[in-house]
Amino acid sequence: ADFSGVICHADRTHALDAAVRMSRPGDIILAAGKGHETYQITNTGTIRFDDREQLAAACEVMAEQFVPITWTWNDIAAALETSPTTDTRNDVLVFTGISTDSRTILSHEIFLALAGDTFDGHCFIPDLVTRGIRGFVVKTGTRIVSKEKTPAPESGPVVYEVPDTLDALGRLGHFQRIRSGANVLAITGSNGKTSTCRMARAIFQTTFDTLATQKNFNNEIGVPRTLLSLSCAHQWAVVEMGMNQPGEMSRLSGIAGPDICVVTNTTGAHLEGLKTADNVAREKARIFDHAVSGSVAVVFNDDPRARILKDHARNTPAIERIVTFGSDDTADVYATDICSSGGMTRFLGHIHGETARFHLQSPARFMIFNALAALAAAAAAGIRIPDMQAGLAAFTPVSGRLSIQTLPGGIHLIDDTYNANPASMTQALMTLAEIAKDPATYGTGRTVAILGDMRELGPDSEYLHRSVGQTVAKMGMTRLYLHGPLSRHMLAGALAEGMAKDAVFHGSKPEIEDRVQAFVRSGDWILVKGSRGMAMETFMARLQTLLHD
Repeated sequence: ADFSGVICHADRTHALDAAVRMSRPGDIILAAGKGHETYQITNTGTIRFDDREQLAAACEVMAEQFVPITWTWNDIAAALETSPTTDTRNDVLVFTGISTDSRTILSHEIFLALAGDTFDGHCFIPDLVTRGIRGFVVKTGTRIVSKEKTPAPESGPVVYEVPDTLDALGRLGHFQRIRSGANVLAITGSNGKTSTCRMARAIFQTTFDTLATQKNFNNEIGVPRTLLSLSCAHQWAVVEMGMNQPGEMSRLSGIAGPDICVVTNTTGAHLEGLKTADNVAREKARIFDHAVSGSVAVVFNDDPRARILKDHARNTPAIERIVTFGSDDTADVYATDICSSGGMTRFLGHIHGETARFHLQSPARFMIFNALAALAAAAAAGIRIPDMQAGLAAFTPVSGRLSIQTLPGGIHLIDDTYNANPASMTQALMTLAEIAKDPATYGTGRTVAILGDMRELGPDSEYLHRSVGQTVAKMGMTRLYLHGPLSRHMLAGALAEGMAKDAVFHGSKPEIEDRVQAFVRSGDWILVKGSRGMAMETFMARLQTLLHD
C-alpha cells in the first residue's frame, strides 16, 4: 500500500486536532470512520466523543491562538523609536493591527500611510479621521484633519510622524517578528520562490504552527505585512523574498531576521536593474546579511554561481553552517530514482545520509529542486523525515505556476502565467514537451505554446527572446503563438531555427484566442506563460470559456 501523505495518530483527539492545525482557509476536513456516533468505546469503558464537537473546539482554539499580537501606543513608539506627536493620556488604547489599506481598515487598527507611484495613502487620512480611526503613522509634517478640514480634537487620534513610512512599516514588521518569538525561514531565488515556500509551508505545518507568505507579498511592503500577522502561538514564519534592485534584499533580510535562509537558484532575471547574473547572485546572497546568530544557509549546489553564495555565507558571522541541495551526492540533500508519470513525480530523497521516497504532485521534473530546497530547510529545522514525506505529498501547485487543468473536452492547459524569465521559460517548455509525450499523463497530444514578453532583461533582451524562440523550434512544438512587442524576437528565433511559418503567429490576445480555438482538439496540450506585466492569465480565463465544450 502507498502511505505517502499519511500521518498516523493513535489518539483520535490528537488526529482531529492535527488536521485542524495543518489546515488553512478554504480547506475541507473530512472526519471519516464511525463519526456518526457520539461515543467512543475504549479499553476502560464508553466515553462521550463526537467528532463534530472536537473539530469545532479545535477550530475555536486555533482561531484564538493565532490572532496577531495587539499594539499599545507605547509598543508602536518603541518599534518606531519615536513618540507620538499627540496626547497619549489614554494609556489603555490598544490597536488590533496595522493597516495600509484605507478600504479594508478595521475600526481598532492603526493606519500607516504609504506613498507610491500612483497613490498616496496620506490623501485618505481626512476620510479615515471622519470614520473614527484612532491611530496614524504618517510622513513628518502631515496635518491630521477630518473630512470637513477641521483639526482632530486633542482627544482624537494618536499620530506618529516618521521620515519614511515604508521604513516604518519594516520596523513594525521586525518588532512583531521579535516579540512573537517565532523563527523565520526566508526563501529567495530567481525561480521557484513561491513553489518552494508552499512546499516548505506544507512540510513545516506537520510539526510546527506555521505562518506563511500569502499571494505575492514578497517585497518591502509584503514581507512586513506577513510578519505583522504573527501571533504568540506561531513557531515558524515561512517568508518569500523578491527583489529587482541593489540593496533591496539586504533590507528585507533586516526586516525578517532569518533563522534559515534559502536561495533556490540565481539566473538572468531582473537584469535591467542588476545588469549581470553574477550581480543577481551577489544581491540574492544578501539574504544572509541580517540572519540571526547560529543560522543556516541553504544553497543550490548546481548553481553556476553557487560559489558567490557560499563565499558570502562564509563571510557572514551569524551563519553557522551551509547546507547544499542538488542533483548528485556532492550535495547534502539530493534526489535519485526520479520518475514522472500520471501527473506526479516520485523520487528517492537523500537527506544528510538518510534515504526516503517522496511524492510530488507535479509532472515537472525541475520542481524536484524546489522540493529539495524545502526538504533541506526542514532538516535544518529538525523536522522528521516521515513528516517531510507527508508534508511534501500534501503540496499542490500554485495557480499560475505550472498548474495543470484538463477541460471537459479533453484539452489540457498548463498555467504558468505568474511571471517569466529565460530560465523559467525553458523549464516550462521542457515540461510541456515531456508530459505531452508521456502516455501515462492523459495520453499523447500536440503541443501549443502561448508566450508573452519577458521583461526587465536589460540590453540582452533581444538575444534572450530570440533564444527562447530557437528553443521552441528545437523542441518541435506544434504551434507557437506570441503576444507583445518583445516576443517578435522569439518569432525571429523560431523561424531562424527552421520552424514553419504557418506554425508561428504573433498578434493580439483576441487574434491568438481565435486561432487557438480553431486549431486545438481533444488531447492537445497548451502552455501559457509570460511576464507579470503581460497579464497572460487573461488567456487562461478566455481559453477556459472558449474551449470548455
